[in-house]
Amino acid sequence: MTKGQEIPPELVEFALASGVPVLRSSLKTAEFYRRIKPVVEEATAPRTTLHGSLADVYGVGLLFLGRSGIARASASSTWSSGVTGWWLTTSCRSPVAATC
Repeated sequence: MTKGQEIPPELVEFALASGVPVLRSSLKTAEFYRRIKPVVEEATAPRTTLHGSLADVYGVGLLFLGRSGIARASASSTWSSGVTGWWLTTSCRSPVAATC
């Protein structure tokens, strides 16, 4: 509720029963929305955690992804040192993971 308005008791009861917060502010609606939007977006944004290593090979960035313990760091270190004879493969048989 904005502009310092009173929250109807029915709304408070329903929010408590549903476990939903109700916010009250003396700010005008547009200003309150401008301030609260980034907070709500950050709190509810989807997140993904990945295991990965980065390597710079002749100015091209490579990202190695995979489950924990499969030697991504060793592979990225090998690529970064310029060692030849290695070929990046993926489950889709493409040499570049981004094209899968």
